[in-house]
Amino acid sequence: MKLPVLSYTVLNLWLTCPHQVYRRYLVKDLPKETKTKEQLAGIYAHEAVEQRVRSKRPLPPDLARHESLVAPLDAVHVEPELELAVTEEGRPCGFWDQDAWLRGKLDAPILLRTDRALLADWKTGKRREDSFELEIGALLLQARRPEIRELYGVYIWLKDGVKGTPHDLSNTERTWNRVQTLANEIETAIEDHRFEKTPGPLCSWCPVKDCQHNRSK
Repeated sequence: MKLPVLSYTVLNLWLTCPHQVYRRYLVKDLPKETKTKEQLAGIYAHEAVEQRVRSKRPLPPDLARHESLVAPLDAVHVEPELELAVTEEGRPCGFWDQDAWLRGKLDAPILLRTDRALLADWKTGKRREDSFELEIGALLLQARRPEIRELYGVYIWLKDGVKGTPHDLSNTERTWNRVQTLANEIETAIEDHRFEKTPGPLCSWCPVKDCQHNRSK
């Protein structure tokens, strides 16, 4: 086994339950999951907002209530659904390149000026302000455009129709160090073949059905 290509999804899952990372991304022995109604709704909303930003195409009627949150992007430079990746050394590379080590997709990176950018991230679920996903996005964006020194981010909660708490993402060195620390933890677990099963509130929805902590029927 070798370290999988890292992303916010992988790293956040590692913080939640290392054993699930082992099953999902290393041995890959879980059956293909059927997307839930909530996941499908999230994909639908993301695609609609992307088209609204990219081509100024109106939002579909069932999402028209979000127009006030999306319309301000008409006045700024945005690259919707921007795919970025870096090598293990932190150099920018293609999203699907063989040496891609960390990658992510940015919902709506906004260039405010040559050295300042804002990352807007659309969310359709319950409000939970965790800046780590935005921090990784800022790290990837700065690797591609090192002239950007000030980076900020905000989650836009579509379900509630509000903008979340602004986050200062400028300390990308701290983010890089955190990513490397987590990567080292995963590599050590691979070497020791030790992946802890961590019980938590989401165990009932976990795809690892043979885990003793999974309480789903």
